[in-house]
Amino acid sequence: MQVTRELDLVAKCPNTSGTHSYRVTVFTSDFIPVEEIIAAVGQLANTTGYQEELTVRLSKLLPGCEVETRGWHSGVRTTAVSREGN
Repeated sequence: MQVTRELDLVAKCPNTSGTHSYRVTVFTSDFIPVEEIIAAVGQLANTTGYQEELTVRLSKLLPGCEVETRGWHSGVRTTAVSREGN
């Protein structure tokens, strides 16, 4: 079984005073309560960091899951993927 969960994350850009909105997708073949995913994303909400760093941090908070983030930076769409902090 493959389960996909999607939600949004807003974080602060380390280079500007603005915020960025990311679409977070969590992939897992194991059961994980959606409340755990919401709590993990909530820990990173409004924190400062680059998208790649946030993706790795989120994957560490969700062991056994692959995490993908998608966002726009200065007109460039960026997708980052991490599994268990890699």
